Amino acid sequence: MKFIIIILMLSFNLYGQTIKFVEKGYHDSISKKTSIIDSIFNSDSICIILNSNGCFHNTTAIYIIKKEKLNYFVAYIDKNKITSKNKKINENKIQFLKDIIINGLSIDKGLCTTKNIISISDKKSSTFFIDDRCSKNDDCIDKINNLLN
Repeated sequence: MKFIIIILMLSFNLYGQTIKFVEKGYHDSISKKTSIIDSIFNSDSICIILNSNGCFHNTTAIYIIKKEKLNYFVAYIDKNKITSKNKKINENKIQFLKDIIINGLSIDKGLCTTKNIISISDKKSSTFFIDDRCSKNDDCIDKINNLLN
């Protein structure tokens, strides 16, 4: 009986070390991802994909943001069709969107079965972050949807 308990404790400790290693590697890449996001927000066209998967749902929202001179326009794509065209959004909203995404990079790993994956890309590069905290008050997908709709 003592032997089994020791093995279980050892396995738990090893598993805990693995989790800490993954989290450390994840957070070490924040500065790299932040520079990618800065670069993407300086491009003429940005694609943002919001994907939420849970026990009873699977949803995807796709936004295309285009920069034309000093103006920004957003289009929402649903089931491969553009459903809202060229809604003008101001630069403050673009900065707020960028802040949401950059802050999302530092979200700690959660234990929720719902996974919210936020991806951002332009023609040259892409990056993403995962929000699996089950947070109702600070949901990144809701913030982005509310900002762009």
